[in-house]
Amino acid sequence: FTQEFRLTSTTGDLVDFVAGLFYYTLDAESLEDQRFDFGPLLGIPVRIPLARAALSVISTESMAAFAEGTWNLSEKFRAITGFRASRDKTSGTFSRTIPAGYGPLTAPFTFSTETDYSGFAWRAGIQYYLTENTMTYITGSTGYKGPGFSFSNDLTPEQVAFNSAAVGAETVLTYEVGFKGNWFDNRLSLSAATYHSTFQDLQTTAFLDASSALLSIGIVNVPEAVAKGMEMEVTARPLEGLTLSASLAYTDAKNTDFPNGPCYSAQTPAQGCIGGMQSLNGKTLPFAPTWAGFAHIRYERALGFIPATAYVQPSYYYRSPVQSEPNQTPFSMGDSINMLNVALGVVTNNGHWEFALIGKNILDSHFLGRLNQGVFAPAQETIHFPSIESLELWGLQVKFSY
Repeated sequence: FTQEFRLTSTTGDLVDFVAGLFYYTLDAESLEDQRFDFGPLLGIPVRIPLARAALSVISTESMAAFAEGTWNLSEKFRAITGFRASRDKTSGTFSRTIPAGYGPLTAPFTFSTETDYSGFAWRAGIQYYLTENTMTYITGSTGYKGPGFSFSNDLTPEQVAFNSAAVGAETVLTYEVGFKGNWFDNRLSLSAATYHSTFQDLQTTAFLDASSALLSIGIVNVPEAVAKGMEMEVTARPLEGLTLSASLAYTDAKNTDFPNGPCYSAQTPAQGCIGGMQSLNGKTLPFAPTWAGFAHIRYERALGFIPATAYVQPSYYYRSPVQSEPNQTPFSMGDSINMLNVALGVVTNNGHWEFALIGKNILDSHFLGRLNQGVFAPAQETIHFPSIESLELWGLQVKFSY
């Protein structure tokens, strides 16, 4: 259940503001049931049935008050201030049992816990209009992700004794400087920005114990990480019916304080694993591509015989390779993505109907959505997660709006 109340001011005064209250509650259950026959897995001609089933029940309640105002100090100068004060309460119960007819893959275990957190986030910035259609800005802001629990089928009493299976709140401080402008009656627009974000206690999923026979997976806090980069987007309409757009993003996201990170399976002391831990300082964050880009062309033309417009729309997407795992296993470095898509369609002039032939990844460029280290140490096997986007797909699309 969620409910929000907002109060919004009229525009054009000294201060344009919005303020409100927010309430959210969620009760969630998840069951993770794992059953194995280790005889065939180990090449033994006898059955060795082992299993475990973990039920996690989590209840969350969140309340917040927020406000933000834009101060119209002059025709060219504006200031922005805002805040959000939140209170989160979370409770959870974990229960691992053994299904009938199976031996214990891990021992049965039941555990209950709760946590609460009060957070305060702010935003402040200034905007300066160089001309009526061009603007520069600088903003600073904070944010947070509430605490929770690392409940998985691998949870052990030792982990509970260490930190109550708790995951600390994540906070971030971000500064951004940018420019926005449009020219020639909105036929050309450009936006560009550079940013710097510092994360404290970044929440991430990782293999927790590389020394055990069955690796433990859970959520950990990275003490500090920094993400910085730039983004740019340009749109041009040089001819009637023709739109060209492109975007480019550069990201440098690394751990800056993670000296006791988890090792990967079979990692040796010579590879940096000492006592089940390794330094991950300076390592790239998972799923943070250094480069990503998108290009898009759309040409549309009115059809004279019916009240509709036909269009053709090719697009291209690129993403550089990414690391899938926080523990930086060499087996989980993903592929780059080069994808060409196309759409040919007709949309009625009133916008109610649209019919299109859609082609995705029409050059059939294969890539993996994710690579993970296998769960059985120290085999160093790799689990491949194919992405449906890596397949060449064609389809018909019908939309109706009213």
